Amino acid sequence: MKPLMIASIANVSDMERFSAIRWLYTIEGSHQFTINPPRLVLGGRPEIEPDIFYAFRAGRTCSIPEMYIAELEDVLIGPSGIIISDSNILYESLFPWEEANFMSQFSGDLWARDGGYAPRIDGDVEEVECLFYAREAGEAGYFHFLNSILPRLAIFSRFRADGTPLLASSYQKFASQMWGIAGVSPYVQRSRWLRVKRLIFPSPVIFKGDHFTRSPLANRMLEGWLRNIIPQSEEGSPKRIYISRDDASVRRLTDEAALAERLQRHGVQVVTLSGKSVSEQMRLFSGAELVIGPHGAGLSNVIFAQDRCRVIELVSPARLWPTFRTLCARRGQQYSAVIGSAFDAEQTNARGCGNEDFSVDPWLVERAIEDAMQAPSQ
Repeated sequence: MKPLMIASIANVSDMERFSAIRWLYTIEGSHQFTINPPRLVLGGRPEIEPDIFYAFRAGRTCSIPEMYIAELEDVLIGPSGIIISDSNILYESLFPWEEANFMSQFSGDLWARDGGYAPRIDGDVEEVECLFYAREAGEAGYFHFLNSILPRLAIFSRFRADGTPLLASSYQKFASQMWGIAGVSPYVQRSRWLRVKRLIFPSPVIFKGDHFTRSPLANRMLEGWLRNIIPQSEEGSPKRIYISRDDASVRRLTDEAALAERLQRHGVQVVTLSGKSVSEQMRLFSGAELVIGPHGAGLSNVIFAQDRCRVIELVSPARLWPTFRTLCARRGQQYSAVIGSAFDAEQTNARGCGNEDFSVDPWLVERAIEDAMQAPSQ
């Protein structure tokens, strides 16, 4: 077998070149999508990284690739979810998007060989007739699961007509909880390689780790699907929520106690999400009118909130990522940000850039709340 090479799957034409493809249906063609500037950005110092600082505050027109669903014949799927077809490795997102990071993520499935790769197959390969692919390179993370796997579940519920099982992983408890909420009994891939005769492959919703390629249609399909399964918020549930990261190992607020005291003046309740089931988180956020929180997986729960919900992200000056800004844009939710005033640079080597604990100015957060609640909901 010749060395396997990394294959791009950024659009329909990329998929069409595989001889293993049996059919392909385009759900939506490529198009432009404009992400407006945040409603408000407070704090931050542009002299640190001016290009990133100003890009974070600016609008952007994005090129969205086609959304499609295809069928591939006779493919191998590794335990990590990589797909091998026509001597190519198909995979979707890796951040940062550099090939040098490839083996660090997939070394359990692959050998580096002759300028390419070879499958690291230990034991028997399990033969399967047909599966619907619902995996992704970052699926072990809550954000990636909600925003990359669940849209595929929405596509699955819309296009499955022949009882094809959904292929899922067994990495995290939240995944099995969501399958239960959705009434889905997936085919769970554990540590064995699979040879699948027919793989139904829905297009990725992110390409090369770029949040600006995520399809708004995928979010709309997900929103429509979620509407039927989200538990209603209970009477007395908080309408204004601050997501604490006090239970996290990285990106904690060093001055959270002082901030929490100020938030109480605005009717904001501090919540900690660790220990809460997916169902409990869905119920909590479904009735929220305002969500505030540091950059982290907990903010992913805004996909369960209404489009009138206001979102204020507290961002480390070392991590001006567009993750939640673009998520809110695709959901039609109002987004503002408060950039932190300092971060603990002594933690950078141990945690990685952007994972340091940081501080924010509580007065700026109060200003952002007042502005967000005065503005009409979108």
